[in-house]
Amino acid sequence: MLHLQETLHRSLRAWLAPLVALVLVAVTPSARASEFLPEGQLAEESPYAQGRSRIGLGGGLFGSTVDRWNLSIAIQYGYFVADNVEVGVDGAVQFGRDPFAAQLGPTFRVLFPVSSEIHPFVGVFYRHWFFTGGFEDQDTLGARMGLIIRDGITFIAIGAVYEHIVSACEVDCGSFYPELGFSVLF
Repeated sequence: MLHLQETLHRSLRAWLAPLVALVLVAVTPSARASEFLPEGQLAEESPYAQGRSRIGLGGGLFGSTVDRWNLSIAIQYGYFVADNVEVGVDGAVQFGRDPFAAQLGPTFRVLFPVSSEIHPFVGVFYRHWFFTGGFEDQDTLGARMGLIIRDGITFIAIGAVYEHIVSACEVDCGSFYPELGFSVLF
């Protein structure tokens, strides 16, 4: 168990520095296109401007064992605390074989609107998993990355997730899985 905690702490430190650097690049005024335009010409405002919100539906398909896959359906809410920087909360229900599982937790994501339609993103999250059937609840930490394809105020996010169990776990404590989501900005 001590080895697992040391590995987790090293992993978190490895994620933290690049994530802080990405946030600084995303919110630094000199990184905004308007700084490079001729006087009088306005740049298009980021679709992820400070003060905007997002509501989304998402899901994922992930393997809990070698021969067993489960479907997860998620509802998400995000608020942009700075341009291109979102904090939010996700909740999900897992469908598959018993036990029934649901999760709830905070998220953090940085978006990079590199063109008008395609926007890469990276993020991290914490989840508390609730289980039935006599199974212990679990806590996880994870990271996600992917692309957003935007059309006006709607977008589709396609990505990959790594999730690691940080509560009691002996084997198979981490997993990679795909993620797909649909969101509306307001």
